[in-house]
Amino acid sequence: MTLQRKYGVGLLLCVAVVLLGGGYYYQRTQPTAVQKPSQRTVKKSRAKVTHQKATQKSSVIAPVRKTASEPLTFDSQQLTANAGQVGYGIYYLKNQRASYSNQNQPLIAASVIKIFIMGYLYQQMAQKQLAADQVVGDSTVTTLITAMIQYSDNNATNQLIDYVGMPKINQYLQEQGYQQTKLERRMLDNAARAQGLENVTSVTDTLNFLKQLYQDQTRYPANQMLAILKGQQVRTKIPSQLPAGTVVANKTGELADVENDIGIVYRTDNPYIIVVLTNQVSNTSAERQAIGQLSLAAFQMENTEE
Repeated sequence: MTLQRKYGVGLLLCVAVVLLGGGYYYQRTQPTAVQKPSQRTVKKSRAKVTHQKATQKSSVIAPVRKTASEPLTFDSQQLTANAGQVGYGIYYLKNQRASYSNQNQPLIAASVIKIFIMGYLYQQMAQKQLAADQVVGDSTVTTLITAMIQYSDNNATNQLIDYVGMPKINQYLQEQGYQQTKLERRMLDNAARAQGLENVTSVTDTLNFLKQLYQDQTRYPANQMLAILKGQQVRTKIPSQLPAGTVVANKTGELADVENDIGIVYRTDNPYIIVVLTNQVSNTSAERQAIGQLSLAAFQMENTEE
């Protein structure tokens, strides 16, 4: 090979090396291109963020459910603001949660005593000791009971007391375990009241009476007594602020300084018994309003987890 040819080949090799080295150096020194995410990746990322936001939002606004271990409390300030003596009880029949205040204190019953008179009379009828169509005065026993409960008819009540006798009713109360309940006088007997004789009951006794009626509601005579209570015409307290159409079986009691009401409220998911006995009342209208407010609060109480 001639010198000229050798020199030409060497020159070509040098050029090739320079070109390859320059390309490598150029590639290393250029900034790395930012890779655009694909449309699918963007959509997936946005969906994830949206889900996270929705989860955070729902966790904030979701209602907090009370558990069965938490004590039930109700605001009774409105009740006590206008009454010197107050006792109340709220008992949920499905999960047995309850709230009480002064539940064993004997308080003036007023016409609430009439549910116990009804209880005794129906016991006698169930035992065939008294006929439902027995005539007392100008009416039958069942007619008088209905008037006594639904219209709080005092004359009908006195006829029934006189017919069966006060001692037998009080014996029934003792036998049934109603320890704070006593019938000491006829209705509207102011002379007896002046002598210190009074008809009394308690939250515990009235609540237990209603609880027994509910437990036996498909059997006689509880079904008959509940039917009468559901036909109550005095709706100024427990039912007064409840949603229209709510079924309530209740019995009120009133005197000049007494505002009472007891009943079963048939709330669909969790019916409850509510008993309110208030004595030494200074403002009748305000006290009735307060009883209605307590009943509404019990109705709105969220059903607890089982």
